[in-house]
Amino acid sequence: MIGSETEDVRPYSKILKEQFDGRGGGKPVMVQGSVNGSEEAIRKVFECETGKQGELSGICSVRF
Repeated sequence: MIGSETEDVRPYSKILKEQFDGRGGGKPVMVQGSVNGSEEAIRKVFECETGKQGELSGICSVRF
């Protein structure tokens, strides 16, 4: 589950689903679902995809 009071979190869900053969979805403020990946690999996606103000930068792509 990913949630935010200020940001649309659906792009994060999309990235996780693409990277980790995931399923799920939701509303702009909260998504839920499942992915197949280690905690370390999932954290790397967030480190890579999160820009300065917590917004997706889309600069890099992590593949495992």
